[in-house]
Amino acid sequence: MFWNKLIPISLKLRLAIAFAVLFFLSCSIVFFITVSSLVYLKNRESLAEMENVARNIEKIHVMGAKYNSSNIVRDGIECSAEIAEKLQKRYPGSKILYILTQDVPADNPEPAYDIYYLLRDQKIYEVIQLKDGTFSSKLLNPFNDRRTMTRYFLLTIGEYAEDDFSIDIFNQNGSVYLSSRNVVRRFSSSDKKEPGKSEYQFCRKTLPDGRIVELRKRLYHISAIDQKYTETFFGILALVAVTGILVSWLIAGRFIRGVRRMTSEMRLVAKSGDYGRKISRRQMDSDQEIRELMETFNDMNEKTRTLMEDLKMVSNNVAHDLRTPITRISGTMEALLRDRSLPENVANSCVSVAEECLHMKAMINTILDISRVNANPDVLKKENLDLCRITEDFCDIMLPEVERKGLSMEISLPDHPVIVSADKMCVQRMISNLVENALKFTEKGSVSIILREADNMITFIIKDTGCGIPAESIDRIFDRFFRCDASRKYPGNGLGLSLVHAFANAHNWTIECQSTIGEGTSFLIKIPKITDQKLLIANNVAPLPES
Repeated sequence: MFWNKLIPISLKLRLAIAFAVLFFLSCSIVFFITVSSLVYLKNRESLAEMENVARNIEKIHVMGAKYNSSNIVRDGIECSAEIAEKLQKRYPGSKILYILTQDVPADNPEPAYDIYYLLRDQKIYEVIQLKDGTFSSKLLNPFNDRRTMTRYFLLTIGEYAEDDFSIDIFNQNGSVYLSSRNVVRRFSSSDKKEPGKSEYQFCRKTLPDGRIVELRKRLYHISAIDQKYTETFFGILALVAVTGILVSWLIAGRFIRGVRRMTSEMRLVAKSGDYGRKISRRQMDSDQEIRELMETFNDMNEKTRTLMEDLKMVSNNVAHDLRTPITRISGTMEALLRDRSLPENVANSCVSVAEECLHMKAMINTILDISRVNANPDVLKKENLDLCRITEDFCDIMLPEVERKGLSMEISLPDHPVIVSADKMCVQRMISNLVENALKFTEKGSVSIILREADNMITFIIKDTGCGIPAESIDRIFDRFFRCDASRKYPGNGLGLSLVHAFANAHNWTIECQSTIGEGTSFLIKIPKITDQKLLIANNVAPLPES
């Protein structure tokens, strides 16, 4: 991925981002659900209010000016059975709509009396029971109470002015009986564009005389929530999201702490080859899964260490045991060759066997040297050496071979001694193996030997223009007996670079290989400068001479 190359995304960052995104989405969903629920409840409450307004309009439509807050109004079903029976007998087919208890002045000794509103043949009658028990009725014309209705429209619309509220009463033929749009000018269709019906909620109620009252009110949407509350919420959400990122970063760091420790230990093992390393119980993570991983790592390392020790022991024992019989065979061949009477073909065979014995002895000695240095680096006999002089002496020796192959040797050394603390024999063998390899695999061109000094590091470079090493083989060139396909046509046993690597590790030096197929190979040995005289003395090395 492009972003991974530009900005490496670690597991810790991924977890932090995932936690932050999850938190932000969760809060946003909760906010949306909460606001949607509030809007839904607000619309339900608004509908209930509209239904209450519709009932009041019905009462005004029926009772007219007599409907006010000081009077007690009851539904017709609350009428006593005796009165209801008398009213049905007096006005057959009628329905009691409301019962209004009419107040009387305080100085009037007469008690309050009830007024009954009946519906008969879609006409509304006002009925009063007289003192003698009979009933007196009056036909009502709701149109006469338009003033009371208009006044109620004004009060109601004024209360819901911000909600684009309107009331319409229609006749049975669909014509407008009374409309708040005509009462309140700012709600007229000529002054305001008519929104779509989906933005309104409606409440319809059929009046007793067949007319229909329709109430319209703008629906509440999420956008109806006050902007300042929305801005405050999202401001707090952004602040909490940033805090969540920081907290999740710390939590993610806590989760992968054990993984980082495991990675560090595995790198140390891969670099040093010390399979005896273990993660102590004190360093183990408290999380069960990571702890199990660390314990598995310890068990794997222990088994690998045992296996490697057994393998090295077998290898060393076999090499050691083979050295004696090979020496005997070599001695026997040399003794036979002293006999001048041997046939030529037998003498040639003895010479061939003797040469192979010498090769095998050299290989066995190399294996034993590698094992000895890896097992006990302290066997090195360190002393102060001038790396420039050792290099010059070896180049003088190798110059005839370079000229024989028609190559050129380029030597770049400082003009002053470069002192290192090392085993002389090991340094000579390292230089010898690397230069001989360079000459072996270079058919034309040159071999360069470069020695550079930096503030705290000495770099020894041996570079050739040979066939090169494939990229997939570079990581294995220091393994014992490993030979890449391009090198199999040349003599060798695959132990030279293993020996160089072992000697470098024993001196706490590092060796690197850089190679390109068809262009050549470079080996870089990086040697830390040791300027501390006390450290040299502690290592039984003579102090460096004063400059």
